[in-house]
Amino acid sequence: MYRAVTGELFTETVMGVAKGYPEINLEIVTTSVISQRIISKPQSLGVIVAESVCGEFFGSVLTGLVGSRGMIARSCYGKRYAVFDPGSRKIYHIIAGKGIVNPTSMIMCGVRLLEFFGLNDYAVWIKQAVFETINEDRIHTPDIGGKHSTCDYISNMLSRMAKNAHAHTIIHRPDVRPGIQPPSQPTAPFDPKLHMPQLAGVNLFTKKPTLGS
Repeated sequence: MYRAVTGELFTETVMGVAKGYPEINLEIVTTSVISQRIISKPQSLGVIVAESVCGEFFGSVLTGLVGSRGMIARSCYGKRYAVFDPGSRKIYHIIAGKGIVNPTSMIMCGVRLLEFFGLNDYAVWIKQAVFETINEDRIHTPDIGGKHSTCDYISNMLSRMAKNAHAHTIIHRPDVRPGIQPPSQPTAPFDPKLHMPQLAGVNLFTKKPTLGS
């Protein structure tokens, strides 16, 4: 009963908001149809609006398209806060302590946090090192068909960052946010107290120690 009522309310709300944006094509489809299209024809989809439970499910399906859940970072934006976390955390307890976790998703969470704070030059520097580690140096953890460890990946990425340091002039631009271009002629000076996002907290996930260790 609860799922049915909330699902109907969600759909009615989306349709009501959509009336204010006639230029956007809205298509109401079932969870099974969306899942099928994600796998068979992802280019037919634009923005998927879904309830939290369905969104989690679609996220798991999407991670399969790139070969591993360890490759995907997720972003959640609100009016005042933003949350960045790996596409899926629920499977990592299986390989905890083995040193073979793919760190890409967690690193990209950090990259998106840097972008959110306007530290785009740092974000680009790290993303370039990640790209080169995976695609040029072929450092692959087991989840994407390789035999390298997490330490191999991180060590290689840090080496790439050191090599590329000369090519990145780090400029802190707190007025630059994702998808927003800085004004060419600002009408007023930038005030960090009014515009700079503040770090509200960081989640740390650790392995519970075994008794006697």
